[in-house]
Amino acid sequence: MTQSAALVLRSWLGGEPPFERIAVTPSVTQPSRSASAVSSFVDRLASTGQRLRLYGVVAFALLLMAIGARVVDTYQHHVEFDFLTQDGRGYYVYLPALLIEGNLRIEKQMTEHWGRESNMVPLLLSHRSPRGYVVDPYPVGMALTLSPAFLLAHGITLLVHPLTPSPLFTPDGYTVLYQLLDAVWVLAIGWGMMALTDRLIVRHFHVPPATIAGGILLYWVGSNYIWYYLREMFMVHIVSAFWVVASVTLILRIVAKAQAREQYGRDMAILGFVFGMAFICRPTNAFIAPFFVWAIIRIHQAGGLAQFARTAPAALAFFIPAGIQMAIWHRISGSLIFYSYGHERFYFLHPALWQTLFHIKHGVFIWTPLYVLSVIGIVWWTRRPNHQIEPALGCFILSGLLLWYVNSSWWCWWFADSFGARAWIELAPLFIMGLVFALNALRTASKAVRTTGIAFIVVCLVLNWVLLGLYQLRLIPRG
Repeated sequence: MTQSAALVLRSWLGGEPPFERIAVTPSVTQPSRSASAVSSFVDRLASTGQRLRLYGVVAFALLLMAIGARVVDTYQHHVEFDFLTQDGRGYYVYLPALLIEGNLRIEKQMTEHWGRESNMVPLLLSHRSPRGYVVDPYPVGMALTLSPAFLLAHGITLLVHPLTPSPLFTPDGYTVLYQLLDAVWVLAIGWGMMALTDRLIVRHFHVPPATIAGGILLYWVGSNYIWYYLREMFMVHIVSAFWVVASVTLILRIVAKAQAREQYGRDMAILGFVFGMAFICRPTNAFIAPFFVWAIIRIHQAGGLAQFARTAPAALAFFIPAGIQMAIWHRISGSLIFYSYGHERFYFLHPALWQTLFHIKHGVFIWTPLYVLSVIGIVWWTRRPNHQIEPALGCFILSGLLLWYVNSSWWCWWFADSFGARAWIELAPLFIMGLVFALNALRTASKAVRTTGIAFIVVCLVLNWVLLGLYQLRLIPRG
């Protein structure tokens, strides 16, 4: 496996593929079949369609792995088939409560369906709002994102349930059908995040397309993202990262249209809605604020403030998703603004900046050493001679620094039960850019540096999957 990975990486980086000697003449060599196949595959990645199909194949393979792992859990531990674990239950519970029960009394969902976390239910039930509702601390963005798949599953269930007594078609929101369709939807959204990131890098950076695909795949399987893609997709991070990338993509498009004196009213409305979804998935997604500041400055420099003022009201589409969240808060508390996390808070004057990066408790670079290569790639890219930092990269760097500060200020800066630094997954585009830049640098590096780089990548990939296995088996601490 490691030899195959090294072969693909060498071809991806433009290095000399392995050759086998052919007994035709002493001076003639021909590439092996495997090297030729890899080289042909890499060449085809110049096509956007080919790269998107590649991401689709990877997403489908990981879906099968995710289902297989849950089937193994079911038979090995004699439990029900269940993708809903940990905080994912809290993000999900709005759907069966509102769309099936028709209310926000989530006690029934917790007591009947939160089996694996049953020891936590008494504590959660004690967290009540001023109106006596059990408080779900998690915002509604994840549930809103899942709602199309959930409603499809519910419709199928309602059609089939009268025809069979099978519990597989009980219209309660928790059967295998609901979970499978929702899981497929989440993983498709993850594919969408990768596709949008690919498009963003193609449009704003001059790097070989195959290198972009390489960076995306490395991040996908070599970082903590893979755990949440395979094992805890109902945690908000996969969906949240998609809404972040979609917001950034729209901001960049609006600026480009403003500079070209084109109309962008519809884009502004879509941005309002999309950023609203990002915000009510995780309010800390406001960390992309540097993009908004930069956009306003660029529009002003282009002389487009008048058009901006005319189209800005379209961004009130933000309150479509945000309004749903506010309605829920008003229902349970009597107030449109309600802090649902109780005594949990930020300590902005005492951020754990160093610990967030290097502590054994889910430090960014300790649990995911591949991020070291990403940082090296960003540093190399920005320090090239006569190079001016691209706005997209500069804004992402500033956004990353802001997210670092916010995450480090949270009382539980290690984010409890977490595979690595999960609160950084929303910064996926920046880490992917860094990996793309690093791979691009290795293309022109000396043989020694290239070999060292490939070896480091392979070690990071192996280590990530070893950690994933140990974490799954609970042989290393989770919290």
